[in-house]
Amino acid sequence: GRLCVEWDVPGDNGEEIQSYVLEHDGGKGESYSVCYNGPDTVFTVSGLTSGLVYKFRVKACNAEGAGQYSPVLEASGAAEPPARCEAPAVSKAKAGGVSLRWGEPDQRGAEIKGYKVEVSA
Repeated sequence: GRLCVEWDVPGDNGEEIQSYVLEHDGGKGESYSVCYNGPDTVFTVSGLTSGLVYKFRVKACNAEGAGQYSPVLEASGAAEPPARCEAPAVSKAKAGGVSLRWGEPDQRGAEIKGYKVEVSA
């Protein structure tokens, strides 16, 4: 899954802000690690596991050093559409009908609710 994290520009205390450091805890209460270091105030974090709650924090940096961390944001990574299915195979054929089978694709963080099968003549 992925999550778009956005933050406001803080007061610069007289020195232009040069960059922001965004960190998260890996979703398991681990120590924080940097997932973004740059000038933008928005970043999309990818590779998140759906169902885990991640903790994020950000700090601004200028020529004088780094400011204090923001309050912690807790959020879950969004699931993505499932992976592509393999080609179906005929498991049974009879007059007027056919039964198909295929392997279940990677769910990518969300339960698969159904399948859409298209038929062309």
